[in-house]
Amino acid sequence: MRTARHTYVIAYDIPDDTRRLKVARWLERFGQRRQYSVFECELSAAQLERVKAGLLERLMADKDSLLIYRVAGRPELILGTEVPSPKENHVV
Repeated sequence: MRTARHTYVIAYDIPDDTRRLKVARWLERFGQRRQYSVFECELSAAQLERVKAGLLERLMADKDSLLIYRVAGRPELILGTEVPSPKENHVV
């Protein structure tokens, strides 16, 4: 039996460069960067819980902002272009 997967858009605003880089590297393990602080991830329920737990370990609730949206149906880009992938050592 195949595990159900859903598409999620994860966006964040993190003022600290070190924390922001840690969050970006964590999310790169699970999805594709769509903008500098926006990722698109196709996740099972277990993977979503793992992503959330990892994010909570890396964020400071009183300083950082995070949004996770579940996308209903098949994601469709209406208008826009993708940001080029940052270099390995680039701080996002």
